[in-house]
Amino acid sequence: MSSSTIFTRNQPEKAPRPRRDIVLGSDKARPLPDGALACASCGDEVRHPSSEQTESMQLYRQQPHSAASRGIPTYPEIVLVSRCGKCADRRVLATALVERHHLGRVYGNVAVDRVDAALAALDLLGIRGQRGIASLTRTPAAIRELVAALAHIGGGASWSARLANDALWTASAPRRWAGVSTELRDAASEAYRELFHRRAEVPMPYAPPAEDGAVRGCLMCGRGTLTVKASDAKAAWGELRRVEVGNVGGKIGPKPVAGFLCPDCRESVELVGGAIGLPAIERAVLRHLGYRLSGGTIERWPGVLAWVALPAGTEPNRMPWGHLPLASLARGLDRTMHVVPDRAAGRAR
Repeated sequence: MSSSTIFTRNQPEKAPRPRRDIVLGSDKARPLPDGALACASCGDEVRHPSSEQTESMQLYRQQPHSAASRGIPTYPEIVLVSRCGKCADRRVLATALVERHHLGRVYGNVAVDRVDAALAALDLLGIRGQRGIASLTRTPAAIRELVAALAHIGGGASWSARLANDALWTASAPRRWAGVSTELRDAASEAYRELFHRRAEVPMPYAPPAEDGAVRGCLMCGRGTLTVKASDAKAAWGELRRVEVGNVGGKIGPKPVAGFLCPDCRESVELVGGAIGLPAIERAVLRHLGYRLSGGTIERWPGVLAWVALPAGTEPNRMPWGHLPLASLARGLDRTMHVVPDRAAGRAR
């Protein structure tokens, strides 16, 4: 039979022979009986898979080196997998969480897959069911933290991820999650521990990192601290940047000034193409005041400059853009036709 043979439940006798470290019948994998399929997630045997829970995967048999060197092509083959009852219930729960918290806006059409993968990592650790995960999925922010911490582990632990080894195409794990390596289990435990450590942290004000002569406030708005969790502080301030003071409203200096940007100013810089200059400053001030451009451009604002353009040694601002006359700037914006109120922005940001 050619290498393009389709392996299904009706052709168990055509299973590829085991190779490498996988031995059918061992504690890692065992042959599937007729009519059974492996659970795509935990790898457990599903003896009577329903059509609703049956999925097809297109995989490629690994050609011997000699065949590959002769240019013999590799054709896709179809492998069927299913979901055991517990993994199917977890998928239903993931779908409900995505719908309840509108997570499709965050993750798009893979939202259910991402949430299910994070819940699979908890399942691997023995944490399952609505009661077991309630505290980890109470809010959209909590679910996003959970996905960031564990989805990659849950995805990597799945049986379907191991099917790159074609010796497993007609095999299952001897029990749920039995095929997962000790290293991956340890990684799941460590990520779970770190997740709870982060959840216990109390947000505190953190100044920019004191490195390489960096100034003590945001280069643009001048705020001196960000109220974040300790584990998020470095990421919140982003990467060290250098800016020519002459480009942000100050006098041209002998050398660039090093510093960091707060998340709001960093977003405005990215929106104008990544350059720290007057266009980014004006956009950031607009967003802070609760406006956005409706078309065209606004006149250059006299006196609008970045905090870093102030004399060296100026204390950071207690509030963003505290060095600017925000009230008079807002009054001027009310009289221009080029901006409109932006409810998604404003001082509450």
